Amino acid sequence: MGKVKIGKSADFPPEKLVGVDVNGKMVVVVNLEGKLYAIEGNCTHMNGKLWMGKLVGYNVKCPEHGTEYDVRNGKMMKKPAYPFGVAYDLKSFPVTIEGDDVLIDV
Repeated sequence: MGKVKIGKSADFPPEKLVGVDVNGKMVVVVNLEGKLYAIEGNCTHMNGKLWMGKLVGYNVKCPEHGTEYDVRNGKMMKKPAYPFGVAYDLKSFPVTIEGDDVLIDV
């Protein structure tokens, strides 16, 4: 699909999880140490909304059952606390800034 504009730099304050709808698919974007990262926005365990979760270092923690994903690459870092089901890595997306526009490559 290519690059899609998802907002302006000011829309992504430091250390805040921001949910963005990219052509009908939710993505969570976070600004860490001045760099923007983007991964799929729903937990692979039970579809929890990661943008409503908690940031723990470079990990986003799902608000449903605690599954954690590294925002830099989408890798699952901690399994869900709920004993049933499994979780998998999420897809990550390159983010670029052109002027004041933030674009994601989907």
